[in-house]
Amino acid sequence: MDNKITKIWALFCVYNEYNQPDNNLIAWWAEIPNKEQLCNVINVILNEYTSKLCDDLLNGKEVRYEHTDYRLNFINEGKIIGDS
Repeated sequence: MDNKITKIWALFCVYNEYNQPDNNLIAWWAEIPNKEQLCNVINVILNEYTSKLCDDLLNGKEVRYEHTDYRLNFINEGKIIGDS
């Protein structure tokens, strides 16, 4: 049996509401997503502005688009988010 731990790319968001957890998973990928995939999930058209947002996400930064914060994390498959 293969005991290799699989890692996935997970896109999280927090809407501009105070009762939101910080681990609202909206998409995940086995390979790092490209800009088109990110824009498709966020539901925006890829242009100069959103390309910069995608670059920031791909570089590990949290970004804000309209009233929502997004972050892209590389995590172990099966990890319970928020565990220490």
